[in-house]
Amino acid sequence: MNIRPLLDTLGIQEDAARALADDLRTQITELQARLREAETHLEHLAITRKTVTALSGRLPAHPDSPEHPDYPRILAVLNEATGPLRARDVCEALDHELLPKNIEGTSRQAETPGQARHPQRGRRRQLHQEPVVGRAPRSTALTLSHPRTTHSTTAS
Repeated sequence: MNIRPLLDTLGIQEDAARALADDLRTQITELQARLREAETHLEHLAITRKTVTALSGRLPAHPDSPEHPDYPRILAVLNEATGPLRARDVCEALDHELLPKNIEGTSRQAETPGQARHPQRGRRRQLHQEPVVGRAPRSTALTLSHPRTTHSTTAS
């Protein structure tokens, strides 16, 4: 009887079983590493819980938040926003009346009653710097222009 083909088949099966065992050992090593990481993370969470629980007795029961009834609604509008909001947008979302006190910016300068806003107010004299020809490179001539007259001075 010829047992050579049988031995060859057994050798192929042994090689396949050995490769499978090696792959499983590699997976077990990787899984053990992941298990150690998960256990370490779990320990850190337990320490954090213990610390927070210990500190919770020292914190005030409720943080000082505005007592206005619309405060939670305003926060909800801001949290749902996908971009920047204007005061007008928040008022509209809360179904508030669009009054100037609610929607106008606070950076607007106060004006004298009866006086119209003028875009050039306080800007009648503008300062221009022009290089001085024939002087040291650091020198410049300052030209002070006014709607009616022009004066030149030299600064160094």
